[in-house]
Amino acid sequence: MSSDRTSRSTASRSAATNRFRSLSVIREGVDLPIAEPEPADPRALEFIRFCYLRRRVSWPDLYDEMCGVAARGLFRGMLYDDLAEVGISFTLGGMQSLAQLTQRVVIEERARARASGMRPAGLTPDTPTPAPAHLAPVPG
Repeated sequence: MSSDRTSRSTASRSAATNRFRSLSVIREGVDLPIAEPEPADPRALEFIRFCYLRRRVSWPDLYDEMCGVAARGLFRGMLYDDLAEVGISFTLGGMQSLAQLTQRVVIEERARARASGMRPAGLTPDTPTPAPAHLAPVPG
């Protein structure tokens, strides 16, 4: 029994030592290879752009829009599983990459709108937006 405990503690020390060695490499300023993210599938970017152009909102509202579009298959008939095959994952693990792709598309679309002088539909610089009837001032 004691030899079993001894081998476990030796293995634990060995694993801890390896962790400390790898940390010391980081402290010494050795360049560690950083994997470049794979280029996004064009269909994934088109899906995000499609959703953005439907509502022109940012994260997290755009996430809600994407979920609705995916649930109904409104983009090329693609549902959740189809979108997962092109790199769109609505899971917690896929949230960071989805947010990054979304940010990229939103930035591109806003730059495109600025460059073309487009304004969001219904808004012109000299036309005030009327208050909804339930918020209009009460006479008297």
